[in-house]
Amino acid sequence: MKRFWIAQLKKDFFWAYSYRFSFFSNIAGIFITTYTFFFLSKTFSLTNNSYLMEYGNNYFLFLVLGIGTVDLLSRATRAGSVSLRESQTLGYVEMILNSKISIYHYIVSTMIYPLCFGLFRFFAYLLLAYFFSPFELSVISALTTALIIISVLISFVGVTFMSCAFVLNFKQGDPINYLVTTAITLFAGVLFPVPVLPDVLQYFSSIIPVTHGLELIRKIIIYNSLEHFTFSSLGLIFAFMITTTIIGVLSLRVAINRVKTLGTSGDY
Repeated sequence: MKRFWIAQLKKDFFWAYSYRFSFFSNIAGIFITTYTFFFLSKTFSLTNNSYLMEYGNNYFLFLVLGIGTVDLLSRATRAGSVSLRESQTLGYVEMILNSKISIYHYIVSTMIYPLCFGLFRFFAYLLLAYFFSPFELSVISALTTALIIISVLISFVGVTFMSCAFVLNFKQGDPINYLVTTAITLFAGVLFPVPVLPDVLQYFSSIIPVTHGLELIRKIIIYNSLEHFTFSSLGLIFAFMITTTIIGVLSLRVAINRVKTLGTSGDY
């Protein structure tokens, strides 16, 4: 039971690799995306945009880091609800709910492979970005970036629990992750700097941990320095993690108790 997450990681990898065309298409897509962003960024390369000045006027890296981060987060956070929905349709969800493995342990374990593959894709984006537009990146900066990404992902585990609670209750696809990913893409500075937003939306952006995580990641990588690293940003990420985890755990517990009481856990 203690090594369940390892078994789940192996299962998810071999399952994904068994569909080789899809597996390698996911990797090949990184080149296409990076290629597109490189020439898109040329639109801003000859201008001194005030919004991009604090990012070294490097819109190419700005975009690559934003998309790479949200790609990782969306893959990992939806893994739990996708796996739980699959268990409903294939008829073994009751085995999961009544097994010795905690449902929370099970959900987190399903997120490990997407996290590993997402980190691989993130640094593949960086590697390709280097070939298009060389930049310096030390080992310390790379490791710090990976730790920040993992911290941001952990802050969304509670959101994954909420998504799983929705799937258990309503036996449908999960709209929560879709709404969260859309909000992150639009308001967390993934495609454009946050200051271009109206003041009200900037306030909304400030409570999204991805906003602060991306700010740290971009400045660490663009300037290849930990000078811009701040513990206050990590504190905001941690506060979001505590809040959403509590809500997520409680909502999932209520959902499990409800479907067990009604005897509807196996319905789909």
